Amino acid sequence: MKLTISLMVGGVDEAHDLVLPVLPYSLPEDSEWGGPAVYDSPALGSACYSHALVHRTEGTHLGELGLCGWDNARTWFEETPQDYALFDEASNECENLYVHSSFTPDELSVLEKIKGGRKWH
Repeated sequence: MKLTISLMVGGVDEAHDLVLPVLPYSLPEDSEWGGPAVYDSPALGSACYSHALVHRTEGTHLGELGLCGWDNARTWFEETPQDYALFDEASNECENLYVHSSFTPDELSVLEKIKGGRKWH
């Protein structure tokens, strides 16, 4: 919840500070910058997905490792397990929104991408 609120009010750095402690749960292997990986953690999906959302909000801005936010987010979305439940939940919620609301063509385009599951990132 803290991460979501931080992102909603524009606190990208603060949100990133919140995902750093869970970094070992999202690493595929030990690293100098992330420490020892925690393998087979049930927190893997949430850790990767949360990290991806933080970097997605950076957009075209350069961040850590010299990557723009979109590219860094793509990396973390790809690390998110294929069966992470939130992909299906997001798709279902978009379907509900799509049916019960009116949107601009641009907003509809985003909803269509999210409804496609993992492909939207």
